[in-house]
Amino acid sequence: MKKKKPFMTKFIPLILTMFIFYSCKEKTLSEKAIQAARQLFNATEQNDWNKVIDYSCPLKVKDLGGRDAMIKYLKNIGSRANVELGDIDEIKIINSTIYAKLYYNVIVDSNGNKFKVDMVGVSSDQGKSWWFIDGPLNIKQFEKYLPDLIGEMVLPSMQHPLTK
Repeated sequence: MKKKKPFMTKFIPLILTMFIFYSCKEKTLSEKAIQAARQLFNATEQNDWNKVIDYSCPLKVKDLGGRDAMIKYLKNIGSRANVELGDIDEIKIINSTIYAKLYYNVIVDSNGNKFKVDMVGVSSDQGKSWWFIDGPLNIKQFEKYLPDLIGEMVLPSMQHPLTK
C-alpha cells in the first residue's frame, strides 16, 4: 500500500510557486506611478532636494533657473510634512508617453481638514522613470508643461477644504 504524503509537503511547494509568480509579476502602470510618487514624497520629507528635483518637471526646473536655483526655492518652501498621497484618478498614453493623474491631500489643521491637489506623473519609458508636476496649473503652464494633455485630461485647480 502506498503511503500518503503529508499535506504540508504538497502545500509548501504550491505556496512557494505562488510567491515566486506574484513577486515576478510586472507592476501595473498605476502601481509604478504611485511607487514613484511615494519616492518623491519620501525625498521631500527627508529634504533630499536632489532627489526631489530628479522627480520634478525638467522644464519647470529649467524655468526656475536650474538645479541650484530650484534647491534654494525648495529649501525656502520646506517639506510637505502634512501631506497624504492619494490614488490614481486617470491614466492616458499619448504618443508613447504615459500620463498618470493622481492627487494628494494637504492636511491644514488638527481637525483633519484638508484640501486636494492634483498632480500629473509623466513617463516616457514605460513607467521606469517618472517626473511630476502638481497644481494648480494655469492654462499657460498647462500648455507649456503638458501640451499633449490639452483636451485629453482635466485638472481642477484645487478642491478645498475637504473634511475627514
